[in-house]
Amino acid sequence: VLKILSKMGISLLSTYQGAQIFEALGIGGELLDLSFKGTPSRVGGFTTEDLGKELFTFIERAYPKPPEEAPKKLVDEGFVKASNSREHHSNSPA
Repeated sequence: VLKILSKMGISLLSTYQGAQIFEALGIGGELLDLSFKGTPSRVGGFTTEDLGKELFTFIERAYPKPPEEAPKKLVDEGFVKASNSREHHSNSPA
């Protein structure tokens, strides 16, 4: 984020505070007013109800009611993908 801000001519994050130079895409008005007051959004989208449903879905999959029904292998949500051709770190997969 800091690199993007730098390209926009913002050298210090503290100088950006409250500038409201972005438009939100895919976030509904109710959620914008709750989290990003004053940020414009012409298209609307994700509501607080949608956010709650998605959060509950993630929690249900992470902690099933009877723990015996938990899957033996974690579901790949596709958020993170390991690559063997990149720099090795201590937390890299084998």
